[in-house]
Amino acid sequence: MLIKIEEDEKLVDTNGLRIINSGQNSILYNFLGEALKISYSGYMTREKVKDFKEAIAHNSTCRIIPPNKTIIDPSKNQNLKNKPIIGYTQSLLKENPIGVLFMSPQQYLSEFSTLDIQIFEFLTKNCIAITDTNPNNILATSFDDETILYLVDHDNDITPSSTYFEKQIIKHGDYSTHNKNKLALIMYKCLLLQILKLQGIGNSTTKNKKVINYIEQEAKRKDVNFSTTEQALSGYSSIDEYARDTLQKIKKR
Repeated sequence: MLIKIEEDEKLVDTNGLRIINSGQNSILYNFLGEALKISYSGYMTREKVKDFKEAIAHNSTCRIIPPNKTIIDPSKNQNLKNKPIIGYTQSLLKENPIGVLFMSPQQYLSEFSTLDIQIFEFLTKNCIAITDTNPNNILATSFDDETILYLVDHDNDITPSSTYFEKQIIKHGDYSTHNKNKLALIMYKCLLLQILKLQGIGNSTTKNKKVINYIEQEAKRKDVNFSTTEQALSGYSSIDEYARDTLQKIKKR
């Protein structure tokens, strides 16, 4: 697929790029030391990319990874600012897929506390609302045996350039409460995800179905807040210990 990256006249053929990851709605490539994301959701626009770039700090201490350059299909008319783009570039981080498992509860809670502070500073204050609570949007990296968590993938977020209809999901225009509630759910669902990672879930056995059903039910809870995760981790020395213990309890039901 031929694509055009913002401010670069040369076309890029994605067939020559190494795939980092792929999912139902996107493919992530390595492009000259950056992550290049091709998205099929149709929710990201040039104006939204601009909103994120203006709102989020571009430095090493920021745990929210913003889009960088827009990517368009050169074969189509992309003149309208609010017309969906096919992707964007962003900073490339080396993921540790099992990094969260080896965190202590204190480290895990502390990382989400940092995210909470930065979400308020960079998103809430700039009228940007989180909408996607997929726990895979939390990316774990490891530096000197310390796991650090980042928030990535903002395709579905509501920004100042979003439509009036889209902004109606923020009750009473309260971005602060909205984002806190969404982060609390992401925090809990990310914890549940570690149970699946530990098990290496398939769909072949009754035991596995028990675990899947438990995760799905818990992910739909409407009463999740930050205390939900704190209480779940109480008494454990690591996320791995919590996941193993919870897994055994589910299987014994």
